[in-house]
Parts: sequence; structure tokens; C-alpha cells
Amino acid sequence: MEYLDEQLLALKRQQKRKQYHSLETGFYIHDELIEFERVIIEPLLLSIMLPTTFVTMPQSMVKVKYQSENRPQVIKTSLDTRVNFTFSLLSQPVKPEQIPTLAKQFKTVVQRINPANVFYDLKEDQTEEQIPLCWFDYKGYAVDDQVYYMMYVTPWGGNKLLHGTFSCRFKDKDEWKEAARQVILSLKIEEGDVKL
Repeated sequence: MEYLDEQLLALKRQQKRKQYHSLETGFYIHDELIEFERVIIEPLLLSIMLPTTFVTMPQSMVKVKYQSENRPQVIKTSLDTRVNFTFSLLSQPVKPEQIPTLAKQFKTVVQRINPANVFYDLKEDQTEEQIPLCWFDYKGYAVDDQVYYMMYVTPWGGNKLLHGTFSCRFKDKDEWKEAARQVILSLKIEEGDVKL
């Protein structure tokens, strides 16, 4: 009887995952419906769909989690800080056709920093506004855990390069991968002046 109950629960989970599989409907992640909303990240003149519960990581925590001086400019995080989206705007003019080459160069750098990283996909894509974007994903290592990363690059505002990452515990990769991909592709340029 317990086996039948487990099968029914698994089928219900599967049905929910089929029903909730976009930023508009939300995603079922760890049996919880995660809803998304468009958030403006003012200093970088961008907006993006993020989980409604995500917050800007406090600076005190940023310095602990990202010890390098080259830490991301903006980090949006889950309340337990296990799931993160990072954003950095670089003053580097880049043409759309250069994005695939840049993504490969970023991948090479990440590989050189830690040859133990395990790489998966490297994809060319487009944002909702038809801006070319390339991303790749890999398994990396933290002090006490394995981490799943999705890193992306895209030209931004004509004379800049937007670079960012998604990260979560590696064991949560299958729960988050499609949601993270859709979040990254939801990037939109906002009007105004960049305030770095």
C-alpha cells in the first residue's frame, strides 16, 4: 500500500511540473510553487524575472561569499542564500557576433582556474528582446559542497558587456536548470544612466 501511495505522489508531482513550467505559471521546485516577477536592477539598467522571494544579498554577506575583489556588482539571492543570480556590467564594447567567442573564452578561464570543474552545455540563445546571449553550465566546487553554475554573456546597451551567473547546490541542478535558463533569457534593457 505504501508503494502505491508513493507512486501516486510521484505522479502528482510530475503533473504539477508539467502544469507549472514557465516564468508566467511559476515552477514547482522541491514541491513548492516558485512564482516570478519582473524586477528592475537600477544601477545596471536592466530588468529580469526573478522569484518573488529573492532579495539583494547584503554587502556583509557578499564579502564573505565572494571573497575576490572582482565580485559581482549585484547579487539576488534566495532567503537561505543557496540560490543566486549575479550581474556585472563591464565597460567593454562588444559586437553581437563576438558573443560566442567571448563565452568560450570565459569557459576557458573558468576551466583554467579549476581544472576539476565539469562542463556540460554551451548554448547560443537570445533574450526576449532578441539580444544575442551565450551561456554555459558546469559543476564546480565550494568549500563544503558541489555547486551548479550557469554563466552567461551578452552585449548590453551598445557599448558594454553584461556578464552573470546562476548558482545553486549541484544536487538541486535538475530542479532549477530550466527555470534559471528562462530567467536569464528574460533580461531586458531599461532606460537611464548606469550607476556603478
